[in-house]
Amino acid sequence: MLLVLCPRCHHDLHSFSVPLADQRELIAYRPYRVKQAIRAILGYRPKPYTPPDNFDPSTVFETMDRSAWGFGV
Repeated sequence: MLLVLCPRCHHDLHSFSVPLADQRELIAYRPYRVKQAIRAILGYRPKPYTPPDNFDPSTVFETMDRSAWGFGV
């Protein structure tokens, strides 16, 4: 987890012992453009996805149809 802060917020984070859950919440609300800029600066490269050998699309769609996501409803 990477939390980019201004100097004052960094000091406050250490001084007031902000819980990890709150830090994660701050990251979750970070604007998409900021996330992209941080990834570019750090040279982030997503790992390529390779489906498993036993990949069965019909099983995936059947599971999605019954899921809480509401696909197929």
